[in-house]
Amino acid sequence: MVAKAGVFVTGVRRVKTSKSEHFAICDGGSNLHSAAAGQGFMRRNFPFSLVPRDAGAEPRAVGRWTMTGPLCTPMDVILSQVETPAPQPGDLICIHQSGAYGASASPVDFLGFGGPAEVLVEGETLHLVRAAPHWQARLDAQRPQPVPAAAAEHGAAAGLV
Repeated sequence: MVAKAGVFVTGVRRVKTSKSEHFAICDGGSNLHSAAAGQGFMRRNFPFSLVPRDAGAEPRAVGRWTMTGPLCTPMDVILSQVETPAPQPGDLICIHQSGAYGASASPVDFLGFGGPAEVLVEGETLHLVRAAPHWQARLDAQRPQPVPAAAAEHGAAAGLV
């Protein structure tokens, strides 16, 4: 069974122009949607829509934009040279037909960003399936903990301790 399912929604954090190319830097990218960035696949643009932060604002100039994620790699591109009204900070970029494997097949822990919130849409109702981790909880999980005795014995037997 095949269907057009799943939408990856990411927020625009800032915009910039470099060497005459327009970029919108989003809070999620290849770390949350590796397929949109072409990791492991042939790179192509997914169908998308832009949801303005202020729906009642004046129409914006249309141009060619590249949408990137927050990572420090030039491969963190989720849309390349797409024709769209100029994105602004606070706008949402919706990548349609994202499928079921966005978070589970992406390197969500790369650079410590963590996974996204996951929301199920059922008719007109939204259900939070999984909340995005808070940065403090991610740091707290990294605190040194005592190793259980059985694991310590195995580590010693393997020459790790």
